Formats: sequence, C-alpha cells, structure tokens
Amino acid sequence: MEEVIRKVAAMGLPGVILVVVMATTGLTGAAAITSALAILGGPAGMLGGIAVLGITGTLTDILAKFGIELVLMRIYEKRSEIEPIEKLTQEIDKLPFISSGLKRKLTRIIDKKIVFVLVGRTGVGKSSTVNSLLGREVAKVGNYEPTTMSIESYEYEEKGTKLLIIDTPGLCDDLEEVGNDQEYLNLMRAKIPQMDSMWFVSRLDETRVTNDEKRGIKLVSETFGAKGWEYAVIVFTFANSVPASRYQEALDKRTELIKREIAKYAGEDIANTIPSVAVDNNNQTTPDGKQWLGEFFTKVFVRVSESGSLPLAAAMKDSLSTSTGEARISLNEQQKAEVKKKINKGLIGGLAYGGAVVGQILGPGGIVVGGLLGTVVGLWLELDRKNA
Repeated sequence: MEEVIRKVAAMGLPGVILVVVMATTGLTGAAAITSALAILGGPAGMLGGIAVLGITGTLTDILAKFGIELVLMRIYEKRSEIEPIEKLTQEIDKLPFISSGLKRKLTRIIDKKIVFVLVGRTGVGKSSTVNSLLGREVAKVGNYEPTTMSIESYEYEEKGTKLLIIDTPGLCDDLEEVGNDQEYLNLMRAKIPQMDSMWFVSRLDETRVTNDEKRGIKLVSETFGAKGWEYAVIVFTFANSVPASRYQEALDKRTELIKREIAKYAGEDIANTIPSVAVDNNNQTTPDGKQWLGEFFTKVFVRVSESGSLPLAAAMKDSLSTSTGEARISLNEQQKAEVKKKINKGLIGGLAYGGAVVGQILGPGGIVVGGLLGTVVGLWLELDRKNA
C-alpha cells in the first residue's frame, strides 16, 4: 500500500485531487479520473496516464480502511521530502471539498512546527518548566528585571519537528497605567500568528490573582479570543513552597480564582475545562509525593491543538519510551490512555480504536512506514504494549 501512496504522491496535485474526488464522491476508476480532470480544468498529464487506472482499485481499499485524513497526510508527507513547503502550503489552502480543520492538519504535517505561548510574570519559572518538559535547556533561565513591550522566542528541533516557544514577559509585568495595552496587543498579533498550546504560569504560593495577571488574562483574551483558552493549561510553579498539609487546598483555591478571572472573557464553559497542574523544577515530586512531570506532559498534550498533537508526539517520543530502563517521562496507565486517545484523534479524526486498527497502519502492507506519522504510530503501539 505504501507503493500506491508513493505513486499518487509522485503525481502531485492531480493525484491529490483524485484522492479527494474518490473519498468525497464515491466515484472510482475512469469516473473518478474524469471528475478529477474536470476539477483541474484540463488534461493535467491525464493524471499520470492510463496507468493510474491500475491503482484506483487499491486506492479505494486504502481510503475505506484508513480514511481520507490519514491518506492525504501520508501523501503530503511524502511530497514534502522533495517539494517546497511553501508551495505545498498554498496548494493545500486551495484544495476543494475538504474542511479547514483537515487543511490545518495537512499543513502541520509538512511544516512540522508547534508553537507554545507562555503567559506569566517574570520570575515565576516559565523557562525552567519548558526545560523540564523537554529535558534540556532550550529557554534561557535568569533573574531579569520586568520589561515592557517584550516578546522572547526560542526554537528547538527534535526528530525533525520544530518547537517554537514564545514567552510574553511584558504581558504581565507592564503596569496598566503605562497605557501600552493596544501597542502590546498589536505586537502579539504580529509575532504570534498561530498558537498550539498556552501555559498560564503562576506561583502556587501566591494567595491571589495579581492585577498584572488579570491584565495578562484580559490581553490574551483580546488577542486570541475565547478559543485561545481551549489550548490552555494553568501551571503552578514552586509547588513545594506550600506545606504538604495545605497543598491540595492551595491548588484547588488558586485554580478556582484564575478560572474565575478567565471566565470573565472566555465564559464559564471554556474556563471550567482548563486543567491545572502543579510543578516544581527543583524537585521530581509535589508535596503529595507524586511525580509531576508525567501529569504535566499529559495535561499539555491533551490540550494541544489537534493539528499540533502529531508533531508534539513525534518530538517527545524518545522522552516517553525507551528500549532499556525507564523513560525520562513516566506515564501511569490513565495518562497513557489519555495520550493514546489524543493520538487517535490526530491520526484519523478519532476513528482509530484499539491496537487492531493502529496495528494495521504499521503492519504488513500498512500505509505508514516512516516519517512523522510512523514515529507517532510507533509511540502509540509502544504505549499500548506497556498497557498489556
């Protein structure tokens, strides 16, 4: 089946249009080719010549088994190996009959980039938390004076995936009376064209939502709208600064206060779905004795945009699995199930279920044998084996 994908990918746009027509109209064989030619507005090399008729039957079977999403993702992944990303991105944007959500997913597969936005005051541990998640120093850690009108970015590449971390220290450090809100809004919109994950970071040992944090929540809402909060996780740092006897109470109360502030702009329905997690970059455990890194990764992964979930899974695979010893990020059974569910949704729109379907993808005659998709499905299978 991979050979069929390779042949369709080699046809370029005509091959993609043929797949879209077959998947959305149910046409096969010569009828599908005729319809594709009509959409292309010309012979277009007769869709690779009469030889294409020899693969339409197999292509029909592949579409029936794996769906249009996975087939198109693999086709564009193959094409991105030899064709310019910018050209493919423009092509995807103009594809007929497919949803904007699928277009975003296809673009992310070839672009292989995921964007994290960090919101919180200087000194709350945003950079240290990024470094803890990735297992190396990516974001610079230091004691800096609060700055206004500042947006810092750090780029990190892992397994061909680019992770862009954008820190917004001026968002919560500037004083409201300075009057730079509109200027900062314009700066954020210019420097953050997309967002896949947002961390609202605050110290657990604070007792209230400060005025500058309230201002930050307001500006984030005005920049990204209520939808931006759908990708958010509330991260409380310095967890061990709170006594064990007060830990759960502090976590619950701080979460409630920040959600209440977010609800003013995003509504209670969205605000109440935002998870919170406590971390401590100087300790492996929180005051309740539990390791926090696995829970933190799971919360971030579950909340990341659907189109960003596969690149993130590929980038983090080596941290989550290992052939010998313990993985750097250890997941319990519930966390593994949540990660697998998110991967399923990213792969084929939530239609994958259980090891059988995913096993077919990598098994004999399977469609995904390498690249980002192969890496992600390999992680899924490994998590599944560890559940057995």
